[in-house]
Amino acid sequence: MSYLRDLIDAKHSANQMRKIVKYIGNDQNRFDELIKITLGNEERLSQRASWPVGYCVEAHPELAKSHLKKILKFLPVKAHPAIQRNLAKLLTFVKIPTSLESLLIDNCFLILNSNDSPIANRAYAAYAIEKICRKYPELYQELISCLQAHSEVASPGMKAVMRKIIKCRDKILAKQKNL
Repeated sequence: MSYLRDLIDAKHSANQMRKIVKYIGNDQNRFDELIKITLGNEERLSQRASWPVGYCVEAHPELAKSHLKKILKFLPVKAHPAIQRNLAKLLTFVKIPTSLESLLIDNCFLILNSNDSPIANRAYAAYAIEKICRKYPELYQELISCLQAHSEVASPGMKAVMRKIIKCRDKILAKQKNL
């Protein structure tokens, strides 16, 4: 076993997660190992490994660059919901290459439209799509329509996501009118 696997396996707590983030730092090889564990077949270890991934990427977005395609392909996989949530969350911190935008949109809409997906997963998926909408404002209509389709049964959290996305859309459209 590696030192990182030992850290992940030792305990599942916020303090342990911060230790892992500190250990990874901006070291690409350590992050590569963390992603390998996160996308691996050991569900308990994968779930625990997924938590620090988002924090590592928030601090050092460049670490995820070489893994984006794998991460996007893994998103709709039926794994522990925490893994999906943490992977969707990290997408909000990185620049998505044009070649992967459609994969992100497709897989995030799968999460967003799944009644089985927890609210946090759906919220992060919506925010990841919204980042692409900034580049292609015509996509806002599809995203907002999707959110509105679920609005009658939406939680207060999802209603807040919808309000925030509508506000972002309105800012983008106002900016375009002023150009």
